[in-house]
Amino acid sequence: MSPLLRRVLAGVATTLILATAGYATDRADRTGQARHSRHAEHTGHAAHAYTYSEAQQAAIVAQAAAPLRGSEFRADCLSSHRRGDDPIVFPGQAGRSHIHEFYRNRTANASSTLESLSAGTTNCTPQTDLSSYWTPTLHQNGVPVAPERVTVYYQGITDHTRAVAHPRGLRYVVGNALATSPDQNPAARWSCVGRTESSRDFMNCPPGTKLENYLDFPTCWDGKNLDSANHRDHMAYATGQTCPASTPWSSPAWNC
Repeated sequence: MSPLLRRVLAGVATTLILATAGYATDRADRTGQARHSRHAEHTGHAAHAYTYSEAQQAAIVAQAAAPLRGSEFRADCLSSHRRGDDPIVFPGQAGRSHIHEFYRNRTANASSTLESLSAGTTNCTPQTDLSSYWTPTLHQNGVPVAPERVTVYYQGITDHTRAVAHPRGLRYVVGNALATSPDQNPAARWSCVGRTESSRDFMNCPPGTKLENYLDFPTCWDGKNLDSANHRDHMAYATGQTCPASTPWSSPAWNC
């Protein structure tokens, strides 16, 4: 799989909205379990926590290791703005979340809807996709740092006979904000720019290169729901080349 080349955002939970014609992401930063425990309620980390079953972990790892199936297309973005909002997990609650870096749609905030995003503008290529993406803001010595770039890859589907287009308004969460080990957050991987190896744990990159983080999104959808109570159950990772019976419809794999 092609990696997402992105300046490090130390994150372990991701949210995705298919808001207009694309997707939105939200990742909680990994700052230590003790801090998470003390401040989870106030920073919104607890709302992003999730425990993957062994079967789910195995499916995620298998999908990440699978060869590219067919062609791909991509979206290249820069940071647009910064807010303490999360339109998926805390809709309508401005400032309720930890601080996020927003990409693509310039209007995105806690009250965003499909209609408001559709009326907005984008700072990404292609400009026809007005969806919003967001990740927790990286801080270095207390100073917020925007990523140099964000690239989202949409990759080949598994089962062409059950392929469907991404529905407008689809939203879901990926990751575990309270993970205390790499195995508890198998959807997140780390690498160094220009190197082929990756790890589910943080990596120390050599001088002259930069840390990159990429996230693997599920490829299977239940065909009915744009969301679910935990923002996850209407989506699933393919097992081998087959989607589970509960989520039988296949869609392009997202790397973010």
